[in-house]
Amino acid sequence: MEKRLAYRVLFIGNSYTEGLRTALVPLLPATLQDSVFVEFFTRGGSNLAWHWENQELQEKIRQGRWDYVVLQEQSQTPTLVGQAPYENFVQALGQFCSLIKASGAVPVLFMTWGACYGDRRNPSISPDYWVMQQHLSDAYRSMAQHYETHLVPVGEAWAYVRRHAVTLGDRLYQDDGHHPSKLGNYLSACMFSRYLWQKDVLTHPTVKLTPLERESFMAAIASTLKQGQILS
Repeated sequence: MEKRLAYRVLFIGNSYTEGLRTALVPLLPATLQDSVFVEFFTRGGSNLAWHWENQELQEKIRQGRWDYVVLQEQSQTPTLVGQAPYENFVQALGQFCSLIKASGAVPVLFMTWGACYGDRRNPSISPDYWVMQQHLSDAYRSMAQHYETHLVPVGEAWAYVRRHAVTLGDRLYQDDGHHPSKLGNYLSACMFSRYLWQKDVLTHPTVKLTPLERESFMAAIASTLKQGQILS
């Protein structure tokens, strides 16, 4: 699956994707700002199975002349292998990928991140952050290969920062331990900026990084996109 220029991009997801609205647009390359159109279709707490039932969204994909359609699943669902929510995720993802490809666009999976202290609703499955992140990585990579999609492994960039810059990694979260802070949204947006427009981390109007923090972000982006940018 070849990489193409990202002039029209549709993001589908929940509050994690919604957080990209204010973080991603300022990262658009100045040379493309007049020619790039980015749209978000989000609902807090929703999953892909819920989105698939929306006929307006299906028509938006068919008629939108998108280059890329980015798909984000609810944050816990990909870890629940063997359970009904996971099976619904697999089915809805397959339906979306078929529709997106038929429309001439490229489906892209938005790999999310593990909760800071693991999944407290499912502690027997994801007792801590690292176990949850591994489940998410496995699920998204498996689905990317199965449905021949592109993959932006945002969650693995978060893991890189948490491993190499612990204090900075903790600041990626809001106080609830799973929603992204401004800093977390910025890292996620930087991943997509690099993937969609080949633009590396520089500056952002509302997020200020120290030189060491910027270095950590750039290392995370370079490491994780090199490993998982495009799967076919």
